[in-house]
Amino acid sequence: MTSLYSTKLLATERPLIWLTAKEKSIVLKKIETEQWAKERFLALKKRADDFVPTSVDERVENIKRLPLSWQEKTNKFPAFIVQKNVGNNELRNPLQLSLQAAIDCGVMYALIGEDKYAHCAADILYTVVQGLNSTEIGIQPVHLNNRGWIIPKNHLLESRIYAAQIPLIYDFVYNYLKKGGKVYDAHQNKFTVFDFSAAQHVFTTYAQLALDSGLIDNNWPILESSSLVHNALAIDDEHLRQHYLEHYLTLDTAHQDSLSKVAKNYVKAGDIWPESLGYAMHVGYFSLYLMNLIDRIEPSLQLGNKYPNISSALLTYEQLRFPNGDYPAFGDSHRSHQDNYFEYELAYKSAVLNNNKALITKFASRLKQLIKTGQYDRSTLLPRHTSAKPYFAPLALLWPETELGEQKIDTPLNVYNTVHIPFAGLFIQRNLSSDDPVQNSLMATIGGGSYVHGHASGIDMELYGQGHVLGLESGKGAYPTNVHQNYNRLFAGHNTVISNGASASKGGWLQLATNPVEKVVMEPEINANPISDKYSFITARFYDEYNLVKPAYHQRTTAVIRLSDQLGYYLDIFRARSEAENQYHDYLYRNLGDSLDVATDGQTIKFHSDKNRFQPFDPSMIDKWTHDRNFVHPGWHFLKNVNTSSKTAKSLTATFTAHKFLNSPVMMQSTIVAGLELTLSTAIAPKIKSEDPPYNKHEIPMMVLRHEGDAWLNPFVLTFESYQGVEQPAIQSTSRLMHNDVFKGVKVVSKVGISNVTQYILIQENSSQHYENKELGISFIGSFGVITLKNNKLTDLYIGSGTQLSFRDSLLKVESTSSSAYKTY
Repeated sequence: MTSLYSTKLLATERPLIWLTAKEKSIVLKKIETEQWAKERFLALKKRADDFVPTSVDERVENIKRLPLSWQEKTNKFPAFIVQKNVGNNELRNPLQLSLQAAIDCGVMYALIGEDKYAHCAADILYTVVQGLNSTEIGIQPVHLNNRGWIIPKNHLLESRIYAAQIPLIYDFVYNYLKKGGKVYDAHQNKFTVFDFSAAQHVFTTYAQLALDSGLIDNNWPILESSSLVHNALAIDDEHLRQHYLEHYLTLDTAHQDSLSKVAKNYVKAGDIWPESLGYAMHVGYFSLYLMNLIDRIEPSLQLGNKYPNISSALLTYEQLRFPNGDYPAFGDSHRSHQDNYFEYELAYKSAVLNNNKALITKFASRLKQLIKTGQYDRSTLLPRHTSAKPYFAPLALLWPETELGEQKIDTPLNVYNTVHIPFAGLFIQRNLSSDDPVQNSLMATIGGGSYVHGHASGIDMELYGQGHVLGLESGKGAYPTNVHQNYNRLFAGHNTVISNGASASKGGWLQLATNPVEKVVMEPEINANPISDKYSFITARFYDEYNLVKPAYHQRTTAVIRLSDQLGYYLDIFRARSEAENQYHDYLYRNLGDSLDVATDGQTIKFHSDKNRFQPFDPSMIDKWTHDRNFVHPGWHFLKNVNTSSKTAKSLTATFTAHKFLNSPVMMQSTIVAGLELTLSTAIAPKIKSEDPPYNKHEIPMMVLRHEGDAWLNPFVLTFESYQGVEQPAIQSTSRLMHNDVFKGVKVVSKVGISNVTQYILIQENSSQHYENKELGISFIGSFGVITLKNNKLTDLYIGSGTQLSFRDSLLKVESTSSSAYKTY
């Protein structure tokens, strides 16, 4: 490995972590010539000035805010009051915010050189260092080896909110302290010199804690790495500093993964960290930050060129968004994440440091586009925070490049119609409307997989409509509650199918592993252009191997059908079968809203109370389940107010209505296509904490369709269409296309304006099967096709996967080099 310290420069010159002597003049020039930088500087200066003491009494007041045992009368400097993992805001917030204020003062001292800023920063630094030296480190055993200091049982949290900040303050005020600058000792009520040996003990201890604490092969090591690197760079001993930095860069421990190991998860441009989205974003962000930090200090390492895909991952997140900006809630995910455009500054900075012209062009163009559209304001300084993350706000002044080059501003980011996230088994289909894209666009996701912070879900589904994610997954619940462990994470918390009341998980992360959802066929292919702007589909399969009765086989075909710029619907076909003697299958769907109404032939159907319908496979597990190890499969015992219909094979119309959106009422109408005998249950599902307001605090209506017997040759078939206000749904009727009791497709009749639209949507198990309906004049060889007529006149033929489709006298064949085709008439 190239040595980080080929010269003695870093052993003698500070500051160096966030700002070097060379960079100082660049920053000052930036403040002088760039209005956005001047505004950020003035905002940071004001924030620091508000904290700067003007008297000894105010210095003491700043110090005494820190949560130490000030009341104890002893000759020893007060120790920190030990903090619990959660619920310690009265202790945590004053310390976290004081450290951030001290960093602000340190930055001002480094840039301006006024001692008043050094005073406030050095007082906080001295007090924290002395307090830590009086505090016992957490002792073993600690759950998951998560041994901390101020928070004895949570180094993962402490490393981010406290440990990563302390060495930054030291680095900024080092020169003030080294020349004899005094600090105030609030224990002895006097000015004193700084204790450098005590500080070095703090830095080495925190660096070692990062190597010795926590779990590997997940996000923990990356979240702890800011503490590891900052503390390593604050160590004055050159060889010891090298030791810890090499552990960050290339050397793994039993409790800490190196950057080189982390980067193995970013094999291709566009790969993201293989966890649910919030964790994946933080891993990329923190890694990109530290790569920049080190590349500035030792350019010969060229970490940005060595691991360029960590930067490229930022653009993948944009590819996942629903049209309203929300994200799919796969695994322990939130629906929305605050935009962090400073990440794009870091990506551009990394590209410039490494002279990576491709990434320079890509991220300069992206930054310009964000600035031009008002999504990103370079002059705005991020606030201090009490979140579980390090404090980076001043970096938005120090690190951004002044010049964004001569690259032209791209058109808005090109989002693909179809996107795949392999580790999550997630497949995205979107159909964007040019007429009010937030309101009228369509997007569906299906997927499921086994990964850290993943859920056992089978093939789950989310649906977008009228500006909202309406059909939704359970997302991230409150750790470590019963409802999160035994509902959010399990099959019942997802829009999926449960077979034999016993779909379950086994092994993997926290015993939540399942087989991944795999693509069978789709059009358009991943990141490819669609052959039609009206249609797309995916067929995926899942093996319910760990079913507690008998393994089951699932296959789902979900299609997006566009009727006009304003109208469209989803078609969902779910096949399920098992070798169980008395097999049965339940199709689950929940939708944001306040009510669910079900009708057939225009009449509300009758229900009977069914309190015992959704019981655990093993009811005794309700009392025996253990945290993160044993679960109450399949999780549907949390459903309330369960009411069930009698068996029917008639067409059913289920309408979910939401009254709490700004554009309410918003409806999602689902037609359960006639021809499969089933019962329909309505229920109230637990609230989804990770949803956007106002529905993050409201329980959710859902329906469950149960079919007794095989549901493969004749599957569940449903349409979903959203609309709002006084509008009426376009879909007027649906019916199955059958041949010898085998499902072959669905006929959908819609009203679009003054036109009657009839569509024959053909679905077969594989692309070699042949369906012929002489009465309708249909012949199809393939697995997915669409015939559309407007006022009984053929308008287009579509083959998503197959070789040939004919309707009456019109024929569409697929070229030998393709498996799809489209033709208008």
